[in-house]
Amino acid sequence: MLLGVVLIVVGGALEAIGFLLVAFELERLERVELGRPGRLAGLQNRLQRLLRRRREDIVVKLGSATVTAGGSIGVRAKVTHPPAVLLEDKVHRLERVVGILAHDLEQVEGSIDEHRASVADQMDALRRKQADLDRERHDDSKRAAEREISVQARATACFAAGTVMSVIGSLLTL
Repeated sequence: MLLGVVLIVVGGALEAIGFLLVAFELERLERVELGRPGRLAGLQNRLQRLLRRRREDIVVKLGSATVTAGGSIGVRAKVTHPPAVLLEDKVHRLERVVGILAHDLEQVEGSIDEHRASVADQMDALRRKQADLDRERHDDSKRAAEREISVQARATACFAAGTVMSVIGSLLTL
């Protein structure tokens, strides 16, 4: 008779442990995996609001002030025209400018080619890093799934053992 009562109590305790394991795992999944505050956080917030002391209102009066400023800015410029330049001088000057621009264009094209190669290298490095992160995320997901399965297995074992003990205890008390 006493053994039956003990088995019922132990079975109920195991069922409660199984229930708590499932409840805490669901809370963790909601909080960590889904990024939402879980039910326990909501209950904790509600209790904090109920137990919070009332605060006194503080009144602050502010005055206003104006600042005015005045001033002016004047600019003088003198425009001068260069003396008449011969047409041949203008042509020589333009040819020099075209030569300088052609040289600059070659440098810019070389710089673009170097930059293009650098960007290609950076893209390759980013692709490798993304592949590493994808593998790492997959491994993390796999570990999380294995952990969840482990918790569910323990909870199921507690429920099953608790139910069996409760049934045996009930049969012994008859």
